[in-house]
Amino acid sequence: MMESGAIQNTGAMQGVYALNNVSSANKAEKAAKADLKDPVDKIELSTKAGAKEEASTGKKIGLGVASLLLPGLGQCINEDYKKGAVLFGAAVLSIPAAILAGSTLGIAGLAATGLARLAIHGYSAYDAAVSAKA
Repeated sequence: MMESGAIQNTGAMQGVYALNNVSSANKAEKAAKADLKDPVDKIELSTKAGAKEEASTGKKIGLGVASLLLPGLGQCINEDYKKGAVLFGAAVLSIPAAILAGSTLGIAGLAATGLARLAIHGYSAYDAAVSAKA
């Protein structure tokens, strides 16, 4: 008798197990369907929110020329004030540095500070054109 009771109990457990499997399968199926919908929604949201508008070529050239003439001006127009201030400060400080280097080192000092100033102007123009916002 114990054996038949054990068998019946096992049968009941298998029935419960089968019901759990069906509900688990339904849950898994619903989750799979939900997962199919979510990535598409996420992709659409990321393209809308994360899309950076590209500046026109004319604006890029204009900002580059502005920063070439006065380092930091293109960055300030582009609302990057900290970088503009740093580049303008470097350009201003290069003038007394050239005077000091020219008076102490002669032509070599002037050449070195001239190259440094050229690098400041060039980088400022390049950065303004590359980081231009629409």
